[in-house]
Amino acid sequence: MNTERQWRAWLLNRAKALGLSASDAEDLIQDVLLAFWRKHSRTLPWEYFDRRTAKLHCLRLLKDKYSVWKRRNSSQYEILQSECEREWTYALIQTESEVLEQVHCTELLTRLRLKLSSRQQQILDLLEQGWTEQEIGQMLGISTGAVKSQINRIRRKAKALMDGL
Repeated sequence: MNTERQWRAWLLNRAKALGLSASDAEDLIQDVLLAFWRKHSRTLPWEYFDRRTAKLHCLRLLKDKYSVWKRRNSSQYEILQSECEREWTYALIQTESEVLEQVHCTELLTRLRLKLSSRQQQILDLLEQGWTEQEIGQMLGISTGAVKSQINRIRRKAKALMDGL
């Protein structure tokens, strides 16, 4: 991908895969490109010297921006209008049990990462970024079968961790 058009098409496909409408996907892509530009000294992805790093960073930004967009548009938020200031604010309605569940999940993921090999951590990071098993295999220079095998090992370690609680 060497041109702006190619990058935008690639990001658009990724954004649409998240279930966004075309207009929402375009807005999200614009936010991703702006965040990339700010982070990388006024350089856009197609101008960046390391295409692989640019691609990974764009995927991470897309994931982060999508999470924010999803939170704002989910049923967990209520839009409140201040009568005196006429400003819109988003208020998160979250129960104590949801907070505790998030803390517990974060703690479990941290424990799991400590038990993983560096290769398994690398594969888990790429899976979290939305890469497919085939893409991960190509990026790491290993077969898809090896990636699946590592994923199964990660699952077994996660299950053992859960069973130990």
